[in-house]
Amino acid sequence: MRWIVLILVAAVGCGKGDSNDGSTPDASQPAKPKVDPAEAARLKAEADAKAEAAREAAAKQRRELTAEIKTLEQAHKALVAKNEAEAAGLPNESKLRRVLRQLRDDARRSMSMVETDQKRFEELKKEVQATASDEIKQLDKAIAKKEREYNALLSGAKAERANAELGIAEETQVQKEIRTLREAKQQWFAATRDTRRGTGGAPAKSKASSTFKSWFKGEPLRATVVKKALQGQSPDAFDFSGLDFYLFMELLEDSLDRQNVAEEKKTISANELKLVAMEKELDALTEKRAELMSAGGGALEEFDELERRLPGDRQSAEGLQRQVEELRASFNAIQDTLTKHDEAEEELQKQIDAKKKELKKLR
Repeated sequence: MRWIVLILVAAVGCGKGDSNDGSTPDASQPAKPKVDPAEAARLKAEADAKAEAAREAAAKQRRELTAEIKTLEQAHKALVAKNEAEAAGLPNESKLRRVLRQLRDDARRSMSMVETDQKRFEELKKEVQATASDEIKQLDKAIAKKEREYNALLSGAKAERANAELGIAEETQVQKEIRTLREAKQQWFAATRDTRRGTGGAPAKSKASSTFKSWFKGEPLRATVVKKALQGQSPDAFDFSGLDFYLFMELLEDSLDRQNVAEEKKTISANELKLVAMEKELDALTEKRAELMSAGGGALEEFDELERRLPGDRQSAEGLQRQVEELRASFNAIQDTLTKHDEAEEELQKQIDAKKKELKKLR
């Protein structure tokens, strides 16, 4: 039996030696590579350096963006201040709009009345022509003939005026003042180009006034004409950048033209007496016609009244329309300036917002 026990003990010992108790590596499992500590440290240092460089680049970009935003905000603030100062020097937009609206309504009503009167005049004309007496028709022919004769005689005055303008005949004092005044208009329009558009503000107004003053002070006759246009106001204290002076020049030119016509009539020695006599004849014919028209009934009287009034009314209506167009041009120029202000400020604000958005992404 002893040999049986020995065999069993040997078998048990062999079994223990063949089993995997974890003390020896399993051939089926791949072996883990060994990491060199120095290499691991090098890789970690490279990764840390890259991370630090990325942080520094981001920080630099944030600083640059912050500086750009500050510069843009300062530029925006300066632009707003500049635009506000320029806008303050412009004519009041709301007031100008009200004036333009009122003037436009006045011009529309005035032209509407003229058109209504013109229509009525055409209706009456047909009626009057059908019912007018032979005497009135004969008077019309006589007046037309006399007017032709008068204009033919007056052509001599026109020829003398042309000769004066060409330097062939000596200018009268009034003619010299008219010529100088028209030169003043040209100089004034050139000097006030910006102020009439509502641009340039106070500096432009001061420059325009100084430029025009320098011009008219260059010659005594210029100074005389300007002083006469101002109707007693001091040229030294007057602001020539506004439209007031243009109106003064218009009034003076109208007055000088009237004086010139009167003087020309006086200087037409050969035709003077004939012209005076012819004017009296025309006045007499016209007065007689008016009496016949008045006696001929309401339609004739109304026709005569419209015939006399319509040309002046139409001229006034057209003058109002021209004022509307000039004022509208000024209003549009002001609106264009204000729109450009808004667009410039908005464009700069867009740049600021874009930079801030870019900066926010970096945080």
